[in-house]
Amino acid sequence: MPVSLILAAGGFGTRFLPPPEIAANQPQNGLPSKLFYPLNGKTILEKTIEPFLSIAEISEIVAVLPLEQVSWFNALARKKGWKKARGVRGGRTRAESVYNGLKITDAGNELVMVHDAARPLIHKDLVRQLILRSKSADGIILGKKVVPTIKKVRDCTVESTVDRSELFEAETPQIMKRKYLLKAYQRKESFKATDESSLLESIGRTVQVLAHDGWNPKITTYQDLKLVQAALNQSRETRSGFGTDIHRLVAK
Repeated sequence: MPVSLILAAGGFGTRFLPPPEIAANQPQNGLPSKLFYPLNGKTILEKTIEPFLSIAEISEIVAVLPLEQVSWFNALARKKGWKKARGVRGGRTRAESVYNGLKITDAGNELVMVHDAARPLIHKDLVRQLILRSKSADGIILGKKVVPTIKKVRDCTVESTVDRSELFEAETPQIMKRKYLLKAYQRKESFKATDESSLLESIGRTVQVLAHDGWNPKITTYQDLKLVQAALNQSRETRSGFGTDIHRLVAK
């Protein structure tokens, strides 16, 4: 079953504040976006898109970007041979950006997947699991159980401790039936939504959670980028040492 992927990359990363000496030395092609900062020899955006390129079910990838970045992305896609990827102008909010992408995706694809372009560590196996389970669901999101103790606070005073046993952090990718996402966008208030699963919830559709215990961070600040880089470097660490290997040199 073919899937349309929308990469949410419409923001300018206003909370991404690298030190001035770092920002001055980063080649961003004149484009003010955190997604063009390097991560292990590639841009964050390239690292994010690569796992999806080899998934056969994903027939197209639409990156929603600020207007001045669209032509740059399309040129990059041609250079890299990303035949199923193209860029389109985003909107003023995340929901508007996703809707702009949704309007130009293949109407024949029953499923639509949305992923944050600032989540470069997504694993292909999780994407495939979402696609497999989506065949029998209105929508499915990737989620992680909340671990910290959560307090409900009013006027700097704790009112109660929230039961975290039923709490999950909503992550991306999120995948859903196209017809339900389109229906949700018919409501004006939908353009204020912060994720796609809440849109389905608003029209009474059921959203399931694929729970995982991995690390799927969203790079929001420069410190987030440093943490992701450190984790990648640690996973590539090599060690050397001495050993012996004994062989018989002549026949007995």
